Amino acid sequence: MLEEVTVILNSCKRIEYLQEQISAVKWQTIKAKEIMLWNNWWDLTWINLHWIIVSDNNKNFWVWSRFIYWLNAKTKYVCFIDDDTIPASSWIENCLNESKDTRGVYWAIGHKYGSRENRNEKQIRIWWHWINNEKTEQVDIVWHSRFIEREFLNYYFIDNPPIKDYPYNWEDIWLSYSVQKHLWLWTYVPPHPKENMEMWWCIPSKWEKYWNDENANYVWKQELYNEFYKSILDKWFKLLIDK
Repeated sequence: MLEEVTVILNSCKRIEYLQEQISAVKWQTIKAKEIMLWNNWWDLTWINLHWIIVSDNNKNFWVWSRFIYWLNAKTKYVCFIDDDTIPASSWIENCLNESKDTRGVYWAIGHKYGSRENRNEKQIRIWWHWINNEKTEQVDIVWHSRFIEREFLNYYFIDNPPIKDYPYNWEDIWLSYSVQKHLWLWTYVPPHPKENMEMWWCIPSKWEKYWNDENANYVWKQELYNEFYKSILDKWFKLLIDK
């Protein structure tokens, strides 16, 4: 019971990859107790959703709403997977093993910021363009896939996240922020060893194609990223360079 995982998917923009994503989740070495899909107004009648728990909405609530959907999960662990991500077969097992060793937020691509004034200055990215990390790396924030204890989400909405101002992004840094502030736990990228690509957060060929398409929020919302970065540091968020 303690090692059971719920996987939460989100059909925000890229529904053309959803069937492939569901198959990848079903083939994980650690089987999800439940797969839950937060569907943002898309017609999914063409997809085989057998055994998938679906919440249908007649409006696109973008990226934050799935963090409310977690209330329906009954397992100790929850794994949120973005709509551009096709996890390799041992991704959940990788996160679970590391999480049992050190409690925290486990994600896919990590960022270590080198400046409080400019988020792009001296920035280091962990697992970026297939640059491997052979061991777990502590980072400031991460992207794409989030593996956490269900309990952590109790703190996600305490500080009134700015959903109205930033509907398309920054739900990721807010998770690291809320867990760090209220539980004093940090964010990590689990190992991505060269000799075992099944442990990776995404199949490399899929990531190169799906992440960088015309639907990527980062392409057209850079000014919002910079604005939010400064605002959350003013709130409380501590970077690794502050430790």
